[in-house]
Amino acid sequence: MPIATSAFPSFPQSNGRPHVLVVDDVKSTRDRLARVLGAGGYGVLEAADGRDALRALATSPNVNAILLDLVMPLMNG
Repeated sequence: MPIATSAFPSFPQSNGRPHVLVVDDVKSTRDRLARVLGAGGYGVLEAADGRDALRALATSPNVNAILLDLVMPLMNG
């Protein structure tokens, strides 16, 4: 049985594609996730900790999803 697309929320998109905020204190992890998501057609924003993530969200209102590490310096996820 097919799933109706109306069952899923419609997200505002910038440049015609959804955006994901990747938050992780390990740069190689952020880089890898950004590369995979970008190849999949997503716009990617990156942040090194919770504080950077909050700043990114304050200045980039078109974030549709967040991938984050739960244990980071300064401010956890």
